[in-house]
Amino acid sequence: MTINIGFQMDPLESLNLEDDTTLAIIEECLSKNYIIWHFLPKDVSYINGEVMASSKIILELNRDVQPSFKTSDLIRKNLKELDLIFLRQDPPFDMSYITSTFLLEYIEDEVKTFDIDFKATEEQINNLKKYKQNRDNISVSTALENLKKTAKSNNNIIPSLIRCIENECTLGEMSDALREIFGEY
Repeated sequence: MTINIGFQMDPLESLNLEDDTTLAIIEECLSKNYIIWHFLPKDVSYINGEVMASSKIILELNRDVQPSFKTSDLIRKNLKELDLIFLRQDPPFDMSYITSTFLLEYIEDEVKTFDIDFKATEEQINNLKKYKQNRDNISVSTALENLKKTAKSNNNIIPSLIRCIENECTLGEMSDALREIFGEY
């Protein structure tokens, strides 16, 4: 089953490629082969009882080249067909943003919307960076390599996971190590 995720947000070309947290979410979604729809608040409309948006599919994101995004042409998309919609808008909020959030309430029973709290997101990212700076990263690397080695064998990985936790590996790091060995299902 294909997962369709919408991002109602600022124009792609206006995003700060260095530290925009929404881009990390988009990159992760693209890595999982989700279909990513981008639309602006002004492009959301109510037509014949349906909440629609003039949208583009984000086909590729590469921060190392310009332009960084490859997108489809505009497509009229029924937003009820999406599985999840992220609302991400930098202030100030204009009438098109307020109107679009009102229109999205019409489909809230069918589509989950998620309003990104940027202050909380940045705070969490900063906390994670501090956490990683204040640990023994050599021990972290060693524990993660041991986890991968154990995962390749027929041995129980639980003791290796415990060593990772004792050496302050994050859940994401342990998951990435296991995905490297087993892939994703």
